Amino acid sequence: MRETDRCEKCGAALKPDSRFCPECGTTVRRQERSPAWPHVFLAVMLIGTGICFVLGWVAAESAVQQCAWFASGAVLGILGRIAQAASQ
Repeated sequence: MRETDRCEKCGAALKPDSRFCPECGTTVRRQERSPAWPHVFLAVMLIGTGICFVLGWVAAESAVQQCAWFASGAVLGILGRIAQAASQ
């Protein structure tokens, strides 16, 4: 069992959704986990920006500039979907 599955005061077993201890009536304190999605979103956007920068730099040197910008948009779109899925 996890720490939060027992009362801090009397040690009685707690149900996952209980707000009070069934034995002593002490209020149950639950630790909220911080969401990981802001870190995932930031990493995905930094990677996407780096990829787009490289593709744009290559495109500026060649005749396939429109294709490179399309590829950059596609990469950002895919990475955005990944970040969106990670946040749910």
